[in-house]
Amino acid sequence: MIAGRPEPARIGWPYIWWQVKKDLLAKEVQTTPTYSYQWMACQMGHLTIGLLLGILPAWIRMALHPPPAPELSRLWASVLVLAGSVMFAAVKETTDVVREFKKGQDVYTGGTDKKDIILNGLTATGYMLLGGIVFWTYYIELTPWLFVAEAVAAILPAHYWLAQKIRFQQVGLPFLFRLADLKTRPKQGSPADVMALACHPEDKRRQHNPGSAVICGAINAGKTSLAVGIGTEAAFSGRRARYLTFAKLLAYIAGKEPHPPRNTRLWAWESAEILIIDDVYTAAQPPEEVAKLIQGLSADARSCLAARQTVWVLDGDRAKMSGLIAAIEGAIGQPVQVFDVEMPTEAGQQSMKRAA
Repeated sequence: MIAGRPEPARIGWPYIWWQVKKDLLAKEVQTTPTYSYQWMACQMGHLTIGLLLGILPAWIRMALHPPPAPELSRLWASVLVLAGSVMFAAVKETTDVVREFKKGQDVYTGGTDKKDIILNGLTATGYMLLGGIVFWTYYIELTPWLFVAEAVAAILPAHYWLAQKIRFQQVGLPFLFRLADLKTRPKQGSPADVMALACHPEDKRRQHNPGSAVICGAINAGKTSLAVGIGTEAAFSGRRARYLTFAKLLAYIAGKEPHPPRNTRLWAWESAEILIIDDVYTAAQPPEEVAKLIQGLSADARSCLAARQTVWVLDGDRAKMSGLIAAIEGAIGQPVQVFDVEMPTEAGQQSMKRAA
């Protein structure tokens, strides 16, 4: 029996600690790094930049005033450490923020979240500055107990960011893709309608309940990128989203669950708030046969699908997929929005390739 209601994507410290242990102990050359592992590695890089910015003025000081050096030159070296860390971090992160803000002017309003962009810049700056402070603590021989406070300062931002990265990786997306980067446009429906699919119910950009949707279009039109973009934005907004192929969904329903990832977990599809089902129809199988598979789903499976938002991805235009769309509406017991995706421009294709 299939049972499950949509659940919020709550991630607490115990779960984050479980993921951190997996990232630190199970990561090998042959293991695909998780988003949480990449975030920790990135912040270690920022911390190291701060340390290097501390070592450089110390070397200069040693060259100008070989040991034993006067206390004044020692103090100036410490000041240079902090000043260098702050200036380098501020310039670098301000440049990144400006670049992302320009990207956020896309028609998909809110495609890049300004609050997160600012917080990301502040976090990176903070870790660089912390690296400088760690070196400064050692260099002017302050009490070693300050390292405890510095370790706490390094851990404090982790909950927000690691919880976000875990939400991303538990969706099961093949890649992350922001809707602001998408150059494809559906023939029907506005970008606001697309964003409404992904947004949290309390998000001001969600002006109505969008229900479920079908994405149609030719091969290479950008349907999967659009679907993955919806999943990415849903994770950004704090929702429990899950991406999987239609074949894998049928395997789950039949009780034949695939092997779980080695170093992370995936949200159970029956607990997802929004379920993205890719490759529902491809040219390898007539749409009538796929429609029969959907119509043959058990009552439990239909009920579980109807209890959440679903996004179905079909290879083909809306006219040719009308029978399959009707089967989907019958299975979930409600009408769906249909987004018929046009082929992207050459610039749009290049953008999607870079993002993938």
